Amino acid sequence: MEGNTIAEMRHEVIEDTIRIEEMLDGIIKIELGFEEEWDEKEGLINSREIEEFKKYILKRFNLPSKFSYIGDIIRRSKGEKTLPKGYGKDCQNIMEIRNTFAHTLAPTGTLYQKGSVGVLSSQYEFNSKNVNKEWENLYEQYLKSFNKVYNKIHNLFYMPINLNGFKE
Repeated sequence: MEGNTIAEMRHEVIEDTIRIEEMLDGIIKIELGFEEEWDEKEGLINSREIEEFKKYILKRFNLPSKFSYIGDIIRRSKGEKTLPKGYGKDCQNIMEIRNTFAHTLAPTGTLYQKGSVGVLSSQYEFNSKNVNKEWENLYEQYLKSFNKVYNKIHNLFYMPINLNGFKE
């Protein structure tokens, strides 16, 4: 971690959040019955329905709603105990830290609202003497929450395979 610039950390946080959101989208799509259906001759036969679902329903779900819905799916289908301890808090950390990286001017730590002249105060207070270290600490918090949530959801919904294609 040492040596990463704020720009590199910002890039990774935003990219990882997109990655987890795409995984959630795929799970929700299948859970609600919009799995791809293929025909040998015609190819993908329900592409219009899938595209409309994505455009009119899935893209209107915000990330907190997606995390919440996935939590409900896990509780309903896998059992309450399969949710990682602190799931809700970790999801909240992912979203808040992502927003801080996406909407905060670095390295000052001043959070600006898009299109606003005024300054918003951030949940994360930055000390001007240690601002780079504070960004690194925030990044580390993000990685801890992200890895915990991403790995748990991925392991619950995707069958692990080895290079030979057999279930591990």
